[in-house]
Amino acid sequence: MIVMVRENLDRNFLIYELWKKGRTIDEISFDTGIPRSTVGYYVRKFNKRARRGEPIAFLPEREKPDEKDIAFTTVRKNLMFQNLLKWSGEGKDGVDKVYKFLMIAKLLKELQRDILPTKDEEKALAKYRFYILKQIMDAMDMLPRTETEEFFVE
Repeated sequence: MIVMVRENLDRNFLIYELWKKGRTIDEISFDTGIPRSTVGYYVRKFNKRARRGEPIAFLPEREKPDEKDIAFTTVRKNLMFQNLLKWSGEGKDGVDKVYKFLMIAKLLKELQRDILPTKDEEKALAKYRFYILKQIMDAMDMLPRTETEEFFVE
């Protein structure tokens, strides 16, 4: 069985940004908590591409969120942090609750890359949804016998 591991684009982007600012491998590793060997691997990769004049193409294109989204995210983070503080003051049960919450949050963040569609995937689906529906219905032999293209027009 072949296991495909998806590249951690957020981590790589963070390393790239710090590398662009001239930070050393040790500084990046210390500041981010990313293992030194991982940081070193990507810094060597960035240096090699820079020497060749190649773009760093595997990095995600970041869309800058609008200020309303940033404000909502900030409120959500503050509320979650307040809950964590409250739970941590509840003794051993509270600490267990904080630990479980953080482990679940970490798992969900990791799964998010595999479960939620990207903006490009959403755009492609919107563009080709009727084509995909037609292919599925055709494969399941569910198309009306008098198939016409008008059946799939938006």
